[in-house]
Amino acid sequence: MTVKEKRGRRRYVYFETADGAFRSHEDMLQSVINASAAAGVRSIKLIQFDGKRGIVRCALTELDILLDTVNADTRPFRTLSTSGTVRTLRERFFPDQLQKRPRDGGPRP
Repeated sequence: MTVKEKRGRRRYVYFETADGAFRSHEDMLQSVINASAAAGVRSIKLIQFDGKRGIVRCALTELDILLDTVNADTRPFRTLSTSGTVRTLRERFFPDQLQKRPRDGGPRP
């Protein structure tokens, strides 16, 4: 049995918030958790948040519920993209924060 069969597949969701809607990482995390828990999403984690945009991880089976909840009219944030890997979202939406590895496989600068 592989690891993915045990824990299930994950999906990563990129979202943006209204300006000034959240002051900190903790405020955003609490808002996402409260909104998703009310809808029945249990496996959610805030991966990255810079004050205006971020990435959330959830189980594949709960993705539709999460998207419906987050994109509700009453929420100050909206989703823009979904991916099976966090790397894809980071390359597309956070290219300035990526660190390139040297080709020789050595340590990063």
